[in-house]
Amino acid sequence: MTLEELKKYRSYCSELKEIKRELNSGTSEESSTWLLYRQKELEDKTKAMEQFVDSIHDYKIYRALRIYCIEPLDENAKAPDWEDVACKIGNGCTESAIRKAVSRYFKKFEKISQNVTNVTHYIFNCVILEIRSSFKLFQYLLSFCSTPVFLYFDRAIGLF
Repeated sequence: MTLEELKKYRSYCSELKEIKRELNSGTSEESSTWLLYRQKELEDKTKAMEQFVDSIHDYKIYRALRIYCIEPLDENAKAPDWEDVACKIGNGCTESAIRKAVSRYFKKFEKISQNVTNVTHYIFNCVILEIRSSFKLFQYLLSFCSTPVFLYFDRAIGLF
């Protein structure tokens, strides 16, 4: 998740409201199928964004992102800037301090995400290698069995 992705939250919510209004007004079956698909997609995205922000343990970062990206705006209100966020948080926070803290958080999050991805790929590759070596051992053991059984398993092992 990035700050740029989180900034789309309010537009997704607006689109969801429009979709619900269109679905309630009665649309064609083809149109409603697409609208239901888009509604589900947007609901999943907004839920993931909310869960991401809610999972932040640093209260200042959590609060800043809620104000900057998530909290609904009053009618005809402009989206808050970092100065507005700093004013709402208070405690002597400045706009540059909040902006930098959020930026550092996302850089740290990106680095952690990349490390998790690398570890996941490494584990996956190790598992595949282990499966292949296990099948080779299994194939060797089956070579002592009768020919029809060996041929059956040889085809299954050939898939790997």
